[in-house]
Amino acid sequence: MIWTVSSNGNNNDMSCVCYIYENGLQTGIDETGLDNGALTSDIKFRKECGAKSYFIDDDNYSSCQIVPLSGGSGITN
Repeated sequence: MIWTVSSNGNNNDMSCVCYIYENGLQTGIDETGLDNGALTSDIKFRKECGAKSYFIDDDNYSSCQIVPLSGGSGITN
C-alpha cells in the first residue's frame, strides 16, 4: 500500500512515522520530523522516509510513511 500526502508545500507540517514489528507484533513507533527545515524538498523528505522502511522477514519489519502533523485530511490512498 502506498500513502501520499497532499500539502500546501510546507514540509514543517509533515512527519515520518515508522511502525516497527517484531515477531509479528507491533513493538514501537518512531516519529521523525523534517531534519533540514525548508531546505529539504517535499520529494526528498518522502524518499528519506521511505528509505527508513526495512524488511527482514514476514514477522520482523518496519513500515514508514509520511503523515500530516496537524489539520486537514492530506492522506490519500
